[in-house]
Amino acid sequence: MTRLRQQMIDEMRRRNFSPRTIDGYVRVIRDLARHFGKSPDQLGTEELRQFQLYLIDERKSAWSTFNLAACALRFFYRQVLEREDVVERIRYGKRPKKLPVVLSRDEVRRLFRCTRQGEARLKLMTIYSGGLRSSELVQLTTRDIDSARMLIRIEEGKGRKDRYVPLAHELLQMLRAYWKAARPQTWLFPATVDPTQPACARSLQRAIGRAARAAAIPKRVTLHTLSHVCSYCYTFQKSRYFKGNT
Repeated sequence: MTRLRQQMIDEMRRRNFSPRTIDGYVRVIRDLARHFGKSPDQLGTEELRQFQLYLIDERKSAWSTFNLAACALRFFYRQVLEREDVVERIRYGKRPKKLPVVLSRDEVRRLFRCTRQGEARLKLMTIYSGGLRSSELVQLTTRDIDSARMLIRIEEGKGRKDRYVPLAHELLQMLRAYWKAARPQTWLFPATVDPTQPACARSLQRAIGRAARAAAIPKRVTLHTLSHVCSYCYTFQKSRYFKGNT
């Protein structure tokens, strides 16, 4: 590992950046160095302008990806190299505002009917019921299911913030049946090969893709799409819910 890369990682760790953010930022600086065949401390504002245009024209990067790269570049040149003159010339892109894809109730029912019985369906139902992200689902432990208060604890979700989401009675019954059969120890959904590790969400993404095609849903359905369905309903209900449960 180069000195600059280690210094960048150390600065992010000092600020308590998430491992995912650290990996993403380091990847951007690595791609920058490879693109020009030089150490990034030898590059200036014109090279960074060219690199940003490269992300747009050749990489065809989404604006969210482009802006993540801008954040990484600004962090590196400000906190590691202390080159404020360069930071001022690194631009963010204006992200187009798009409405998220949201499934209707009928589409959700068809999706679940076309999902194979078993753990995969239970995972999808947990995402749908609680509005969870896939990364939050796989990090659930058996202790996060609070049946006494009918809540699911999400630890270090988006923004590394903890939160609670309502636990539906029907989901609790399914989780109890699953626990009796599988007896998970630490992780609620452990990996198949190594139960000491959490499950991977990639296979679940493939499962929801197959189910969406079988259900003839014309929309692009992802795990994030499924979480949106509950999120929209929960936004309108959460205030009333917590007033009655505090």
